[in-house]
Amino acid sequence: MTTLAKLRASSLTLQALPETIPVPVQPPSRAAPVAKPLAEATVDELTFAIAPAEEEFNAAADRLHALKKLLRLAREAGAVGTDRPVDVVARAR
Repeated sequence: MTTLAKLRASSLTLQALPETIPVPVQPPSRAAPVAKPLAEATVDELTFAIAPAEEEFNAAADRLHALKKLLRLAREAGAVGTDRPVDVVARAR
């Protein structure tokens, strides 16, 4: 069992650790980030890898909250199962 596998097995919150993380290429290159094995990454590289993951998470959270709000507004406006929430909410405004 690898060190990373042992770490994943040690905690439910670490089970989602990826095999690789995106690491930016050093300037002056403008190449896309490269995949680096997490087990070989430095603290700085891990820090850089968190930023794009956080952006993805925030975008997903924003979509989730917007969809939930649309559903809530549609239900408050009287929408039922086969109604189209966008139409119902737009008419109610």
